[in-house]
Amino acid sequence: MVSAKAFFQEALSCLTEIERQEMDKIGRVAEVTAQSILDDGIVHVFGSGHSSMPAREIHIRAGSLSNVEAIGLDRIIGKFERIEGIAQVLLGSYDLRAGEVLIVISNSGINALPIEMAMEGNRLGLFTVAVTSMQHSSQVKSRHSSAKRLFEVTDEVIDTHVPYGDASLDVAGFPFKVGPLSTLAGVAITNAIVVETVGQIVARGGTPPVRISRNMPGGDEHNEQFKLMYGSRIRDLLGGI
Repeated sequence: MVSAKAFFQEALSCLTEIERQEMDKIGRVAEVTAQSILDDGIVHVFGSGHSSMPAREIHIRAGSLSNVEAIGLDRIIGKFERIEGIAQVLLGSYDLRAGEVLIVISNSGINALPIEMAMEGNRLGLFTVAVTSMQHSSQVKSRHSSAKRLFEVTDEVIDTHVPYGDASLDVAGFPFKVGPLSTLAGVAITNAIVVETVGQIVARGGTPPVRISRNMPGGDEHNEQFKLMYGSRIRDLLGGI
């Protein structure tokens, strides 16, 4: 019988593989991110559908960086992920600058929108990062006219080590697997990038713009400074989130 315990084992195995095989890549991404932040840059992150959750995870939350801009988090964005031409229009509403970092999260890495997000980021001179399942993406064809998948158009690729199809567990007597892992893996990777980036900024003598919980004493006062620092570029900061 399939069990919750089996799911935890699969989840731990996935996270272990990320730690074992992706740390060098996470370190390289953090190195670029740290320097960009020291140069007054912000961090851009995009995901569509369930891949938007790892983007939301590091967007204006306690213990993370206050200068992370999550792109296109509206629920409707998932309806457009297979349509070409959307990325350039969407990014026209955001302030992306050369030398900054753009993290694009897509488990399959085959839909037009995340692929074009990375392509547009490249065109604008950003350092682009794919967070994707290589096991899945390497087995399927791109839905973009270039025939390229996300991992083929970014400066760096971090593998989520999520199985083909996302779900991780077979169910005896039932044809479909259960227990998807992509959100868990994506959240772990984006947080790992943030943590490593903070460490590198501090090691270089800088002060990372880390926010604290507004539900603890002094939280609102501490976080107020980031409205002044980044509010002109990250509008959600001005909304009191």
